[in-house]
Amino acid sequence: MKTTFERGYRRDEDVEIDVTVINETEFAVLVNDGDIEAWVPKSEIKDYSEVPHKDTTITIPEWLAIEKGFI
Repeated sequence: MKTTFERGYRRDEDVEIDVTVINETEFAVLVNDGDIEAWVPKSEIKDYSEVPHKDTTITIPEWLAIEKGFI
């Protein structure tokens, strides 16, 4: 199996995703982009608004966005 890097994705690039915050715990945020609902570790989120049930934009590493199915 090819790694993310071998498929042409750079591990250090970030992407912005428009989401709705559904829920959160101490360590993760449950978000929905209209198609996909997924838990995202807070440690991987570069920027987001901590307001549940509000539309916001999160900035996460590209590899994580791919892993979660956002892109």
